[in-house]
Amino acid sequence: KVEVLHAHCADVGRDPAAIVPIAGGAVIVTDDASRVEARMKAISDVNRIPAGHEMTAFSGNPDQVAARIAAFHTAGARGYITGMSSPHDGEIIRAFATEVIPRVQALIA
Repeated sequence: KVEVLHAHCADVGRDPAAIVPIAGGAVIVTDDASRVEARMKAISDVNRIPAGHEMTAFSGNPDQVAARIAAFHTAGARGYITGMSSPHDGEIIRAFATEVIPRVQALIA
């Protein structure tokens, strides 16, 4: 998609270096499928997301999540913004901060 951005920049005469590509999305740090399902249901219930509305998040253990985020960097993204919807899960947030981020930093170094 970075190539598409560069093509659009060329079309309008804008320097693509002036734009920092950022990726993002919801992340659930666990490889327990039942926990992912319960987390998605809690988010849906608390935020009154209508039935049938597709919510997306990727999940996995810290190594899997870090590899997925690092892949966005490989594709050209220079940042990643993760969504952590309420109800907030302190364990998942801590795992992201203390386990995933250092792994991503090591992968993209």
